Amino acid sequence: MNVLPPVPPTLYRVVSASFTAGVVIDARSALVVTAAPILGWAIGKHFGEVARFCRARGWSVEWVASRTIVVNVRDCPPGWEDDPRYVYVGRRGVSNPGDYGNRHRIGLCFACDRDHDRHGAVAVHAEETRERFSCDPVYRDLVERLRGKYLVCYCKRLDVDVPCHADVYVELVERR
Repeated sequence: MNVLPPVPPTLYRVVSASFTAGVVIDARSALVVTAAPILGWAIGKHFGEVARFCRARGWSVEWVASRTIVVNVRDCPPGWEDDPRYVYVGRRGVSNPGDYGNRHRIGLCFACDRDHDRHGAVAVHAEETRERFSCDPVYRDLVERLRGKYLVCYCKRLDVDVPCHADVYVELVERR
């Protein structure tokens, strides 16, 4: 029996000419946590490796459902920028709109003229975001568009549990 992780998982469907099978991955580690018996060998492996194996055999790998998940830009698959399931939520950049970035920086913050550590910068952003979400319907609609997406930034890491400004977006869109 497979035990699902505490974070709601992401479900994929693998389709070949002779079978259709589900694969469930852990949202934080991207490891396969459970799979249909025909794909039982995949349990414990990284989903990217499993997906490459399946696609090399001509099987399609389809996203079925997930919750809103924050991922590091370095953990995204090639071409994520063109995939509508991925939304960049970091600061404004050359090719990034930055609509969701945290304006509060670690160290001396020019937005509020205070010195922040990671927890402080995320906490101030979260407080401002919750307030704006509750009062501004235009902003609320902008944030609601993130539901069910992969939120991509530079600060979230899979190997350690560190706070990320995008966690507040997950909290807001998943609580309903």
